[in-house]
Amino acid sequence: MLVLFWNRGKVFGLRLKGKGHKLTFLNKVEGFMEEETYLCINHYDYFNEELEIPPVKKENVRELLLKKELIQRLGISSDVVITYGKVSEEEEKYEVYGLGRDFFESVIEGAKREFLQRITLSLFALGGLGELFKGKSILLCYLGFGNLILSFYNKGRIDFVRGFYLESAEESFLREVVGTSVGYLLDRRGRSFDGVVLGGELAEKEDLAEEILTLYQIPTFTLLSFVKNLSDREFNQYLPLFGALLLKNYDFTTKEIQEGRKALKILKFATNLLILSFLPLISYTLYGGFTFYSNFLELIGEKEKLSKSLESLSRLGLTQGDVKYYSQYLKDLKGVKENPNLKLLNGVKLIMETFQIDSFKLEKNSCRFKKEFSFNSYTRLKAFEALLKATEAKLRGMGYRVKNRSRIILEKLSYDFDLEISS
Repeated sequence: MLVLFWNRGKVFGLRLKGKGHKLTFLNKVEGFMEEETYLCINHYDYFNEELEIPPVKKENVRELLLKKELIQRLGISSDVVITYGKVSEEEEKYEVYGLGRDFFESVIEGAKREFLQRITLSLFALGGLGELFKGKSILLCYLGFGNLILSFYNKGRIDFVRGFYLESAEESFLREVVGTSVGYLLDRRGRSFDGVVLGGELAEKEDLAEEILTLYQIPTFTLLSFVKNLSDREFNQYLPLFGALLLKNYDFTTKEIQEGRKALKILKFATNLLILSFLPLISYTLYGGFTFYSNFLELIGEKEKLSKSLESLSRLGLTQGDVKYYSQYLKDLKGVKENPNLKLLNGVKLIMETFQIDSFKLEKNSCRFKKEFSFNSYTRLKAFEALLKATEAKLRGMGYRVKNRSRIILEKLSYDFDLEISS
């Protein structure tokens, strides 16, 4: 299986192969190969409009109406290929994106269409990483290969995208673009954030992370590699390619390409198994470490055992974190003889998920968490403090009384975490 990145006429990518998910980087790709291919196009000249159409049951009719409406609304003089997503369940409103047909055909020229499994834009592929943060709102920012890309994943939907070709990355420009995008989403679009992810070359820019935390009090993250023998830097360099694997929507493959796949009868089932067994690794590594800038947990343990355990839990609608949380809570609950206060449940879960704390002391009306966190820089220590303050405010908003006895130990660059909530 290939994941390719088309960037102004040049193509590179990666290949996943076999049960061990052996990964090979392809620094230069000359033409398409006869392998199942996920194509990520880095291109910012696209059409976009929110459209409303009459209710229709057939998907091909809906697509035809949206395409016609997009062409008329924007005065497009040539044919387009489109992808779209529903804006509201109550209304027939759709966010529609279009690419010029001539451009689209020039990119896939020479490809055997039946091998093209998904075709999307890098803007959306980056947003596909938002699938790792179920139910969260995450702004993903990426700098790499002469491009700056921003994609806002908002609880299952990509709500905002921006892209720039850059000959050189001036620090002031990067801060301005990322900062104004955060401000725009917060102020003019009325969006709330669970975090900002800095990827690619941005992953090493601690000053930018600190600025976002200081100005907007939003947790700022970087992603660690979940691929064996692949460094964090290499992983971040190719982030959009991994996002393309996770992406569920925003697919520009035309009906002709889809029909070609059916005619060849490709064993798609085998590919789906490969992706599904590969992705739990990603989900657990990253979502398990959903805390703050640079503090994601690395996966430890055997891949096959983890995959099987996650599969079993998913049938029950539970994540591994849920099971860890409920088992600990119920265990401690047995020791509380009189009037156990179940109102603490949501607050306990929030703290455990945010700070990756697996144990706590539960009393009749309160719950206390203690743990020491160590850091390799003062910036990251202060980032943790900002996250703690934001979490404390959130807990108070949920109706809890909060005692924060935590303190910074500067000589050790550590944080003595001591937080108690009561109902």
